[in-house]
Amino acid sequence: MQVIQGVFQPVLSVDEIESDPDAGVFQLHASGGGFFARLFGMGTNAIVTIEPSGFRLQKTTFGAVESVYVPLSHIASTVRIISKPLEFLVLGLFTLPIWGLGLIFLIVYLFSKKRLIIGVVSSGGTVESLKVKADDKTIKDIRNGGKILEALINQRSSQMSAVAAEPVPVPRAAPVREEAAASPPWMESTVVTVCPSCGSRQSVSATSVGRRIRCANCREAFTAAQEG
Repeated sequence: MQVIQGVFQPVLSVDEIESDPDAGVFQLHASGGGFFARLFGMGTNAIVTIEPSGFRLQKTTFGAVESVYVPLSHIASTVRIISKPLEFLVLGLFTLPIWGLGLIFLIVYLFSKKRLIIGVVSSGGTVESLKVKADDKTIKDIRNGGKILEALINQRSSQMSAVAAEPVPVPRAAPVREEAAASPPWMESTVVTVCPSCGSRQSVSATSVGRRIRCANCREAFTAAQEG
């Protein structure tokens, strides 16, 4: 895996690193292609940005401009690979019997700078990375950038776990007002009234006083009045 990446993935030189752990921000500027390539605008420039919202990789070459953004919620894991230029080691071993030519490749391998791959693996399985030449100080700075990204991922995971652990509020039903039950007929107060037609006395409810009622005896209608 590392041999394939070392051969086919271009290696850039680190120009500048900006880091702010408190704000959760890290930015790496890199370029490649040599002096003449840059002079004629055929070089490669790349910027890796780590921020609280996610990971961003921007590449500019002579023929294309590439911009990749992976939100923090879609980052499955981080990638940091440190290696030596294995292609020189392989060439040195294969060409060692040819007039000592392999020895030159072996010396280049021993004194060359380390190469570091920094990137992320998205939840979809794609790998977004950048490969740069780096000395020990640069490797330390890039490691700090990786720690910033890991801290952001862990912080988001903790927040999501806390939200999932919160109990879901159960809606409370509105209190039902109980209407006062009507008083039974036997609990209502009664009065005695006299029918003016037949003179019969009968008991009626107190609320019937002043109203037209019908006599239970002669069936004549009259206005109820309390006897007395």
